[in-house]
Amino acid sequence: MRNCWDLKGCPASHYANCTAYQKGVNCWDIKKGCLCHAYRECDDCPIYLKRQLDLDRNKMQLISLFYQYLFQRFCVELEALRKLCQGQGDSM
Repeated sequence: MRNCWDLKGCPASHYANCTAYQKGVNCWDIKKGCLCHAYRECDDCPIYLKRQLDLDRNKMQLISLFYQYLFQRFCVELEALRKLCQGQGDSM
């Protein structure tokens, strides 16, 4: 996960004076940062919203990978079941 100063693209001269950067945390974790005075809530801040969008994209990628894995396992199990059923049909 990227830090707030990375998401915003702050130059070193700017974030060196940032409370969040100095503490090694994100502004939304301590409710103190260079844009906090401009927005009443983190949910209104474009940097926070960008972070949420990044998190949502990561979640969607993980969900997609999980479904791909489940589908592959389903196909393997289905093929094994078909072979088992064919073998039982031959012995009748």
